[in-house]
Amino acid sequence: IENTLPLDQLRDSTHLEDAELDVREECGRHGSVLGVCIPTTPPSGASKSRVYVKFAAALQAEAAMRALDGRLFDDNAVRAQCVSAEAYDAAIAGGW
Repeated sequence: IENTLPLDQLRDSTHLEDAELDVREECGRHGSVLGVCIPTTPPSGASKSRVYVKFAAALQAEAAMRALDGRLFDDNAVRAQCVSAEAYDAAIAGGW
């Protein structure tokens, strides 16, 4: 999920915790959330934050993607897309 919070808020643990809880709650409406990762070190030139959500099943991820894509999240229009398990693992390891 892209653009859930401004990039400058990635350094604030309170904003990160709130965003993680909100994302977990919203995504949990569509399936079993196994994990949420918010990378805190964007690459140079990045303009939007990212949140990676791991679901128990691909159909659950697809349902969440359809429901969240284009919605407002703290006044930000978010973009949701499905990514591979490898992309999620890379984010957990500190990647973007």
